Amino acid sequence: MADAYQRKEIKGGVPPTTLAGAINDTATSITIADATGWPDGASNPFVIAIDRGGTEELVLCESRSGTTLTVITDGRGYDETTAASHNAGVTVEHVLDAGTIDQANRLANLMTTKGDVIASNGTNPVRLGVAGTDGFVLQEDSGEATGLIFDRLIALLIAASAPSVTGAQRIWLDTTLDRIRISDGTSWLFDNDMFVFASIAARKSGLSSPVAGQVCVLGGKVLEYYDGSQFRTIGVPSFADDTARDAYYGDATVGLYDGAMAKTEDDYAVWEYRQDEWILRNQKITVSANAPSNPHDQDVWYQPTS
Repeated sequence: MADAYQRKEIKGGVPPTTLAGAINDTATSITIADATGWPDGASNPFVIAIDRGGTEELVLCESRSGTTLTVITDGRGYDETTAASHNAGVTVEHVLDAGTIDQANRLANLMTTKGDVIASNGTNPVRLGVAGTDGFVLQEDSGEATGLIFDRLIALLIAASAPSVTGAQRIWLDTTLDRIRISDGTSWLFDNDMFVFASIAARKSGLSSPVAGQVCVLGGKVLEYYDGSQFRTIGVPSFADDTARDAYYGDATVGLYDGAMAKTEDDYAVWEYRQDEWILRNQKITVSANAPSNPHDQDVWYQPTS
């Protein structure tokens, strides 16, 4: 019974009485001489002591009708006493048993750690240990034995740099990128919306763990998406010159691939990368006997022989 709790009916100032007749050690009906002021068991069982200081026995009774007490199942020899035969005339008292006192003592000492609370498992009071993690709160959870759990609420954290990622269900307003980011308990994640960065360096810093399908705009000119292993350009990106083009495609997070396209603004050229070299795609070819007027960079003049 150490882990079980049982309500008892306890009345103060109940006068002692005596057995009206002898009983053996298995009797479940006990008659007393006077029941004035005695509990009746209507709400909860009650305890009596027979022959205190002699052949003492505690008995748990479930009810009283007049002077007749009915013993609850297995109620003889209660509270670590031994069922015994008793003679008529021995003293009978209504008492507070050690088990009830122990229950109160145990309840008062269930909590062992700062922050512990007492809950119910549906039968008895039980200790619900504190989570041990700052920010956790007590929440209802029908899946838990106690119906309660210490867990983290979804918290919105506003900061320019990444807060601690420990614990799931956290939301961070990244004020550097003006983005909402969600923690999976290991890292801060982005959604799959489009991101805008000034450069590859800014994209690397702000999007260090890209997710397949994420789209970025770099410097207002380059549109790219992440294919799960590297960033790929979309359409024909524009660069100031060959140096800027080669710097972009030369970055390890992008990489050159057959079919990559680029436009260089200094010479109005459109390039396609094929088999380890850039091929000019928009040359103007003029076939005439005389040289064209106002030629542009990369124009080609073909003068046929006469």
